[in-house]
Parts: sequence; C-alpha cells; structure tokens
Amino acid sequence: MESRDAKRVELVLPIRTVLIVVAAIGLMAAFTAIGATFLIIFVGIFLALVFVAVTLFGALLGVLGALTAVPLAATIQIFIQELTKARREQVDAARAALGPPASAA
Repeated sequence: MESRDAKRVELVLPIRTVLIVVAAIGLMAAFTAIGATFLIIFVGIFLALVFVAVTLFGALLGVLGALTAVPLAATIQIFIQELTKARREQVDAARAALGPPASAA
C-alpha cells in the first residue's frame, strides 16, 4: 500500500511543476506585451535599450546590476538628451533665422 501512495506523490509533483512553468510563461508573455508600451510611454526608453542595459549591467554587476539596469539606462538617456539639448536649440534657432526655403520658380 505504501508503494501506491508513493506513485501518487510522484504524479502530483510533476503536475505542480507543469502548472508553475505554464503560469511563468504566461506572465512573461503578458509582461512582454505590456512592458514595451509601459517603458516607451511612462519611462521614455525603448525595449531594445532595456535588453542591452539588463544584459550589460547584469554581466558587469551581477544580480544587483540587472535589478538597477532600467533606472540607470533611463538616467543615462536623460543625461545624453540634456547634453545635446543646447546644440539642438542652436540648430533650431539658426533654421528659424534663415526663414522658409525659397521656392524654385
């Protein structure tokens, strides 16, 4: 009778494992579908940059780097945008001073 109980336990454990794996895959699919929109709209960084940042910071700093990759990538992106902001303003002012392009008649 003990062998029958042991077989039952062996059958229940793989079913739980399969359910956990299926749930994890479903969550990953949902986060992938929603995550790109969330990152672009609310955080302002693209999904490709997130993958590169997580891979790079994870390789350099391990788990701590992977956890802090998205905030660090967003900070670096904002820093670069602020560095180039003055140059973009100068180019826009120069274009405005030239006026509209003359039409070729």
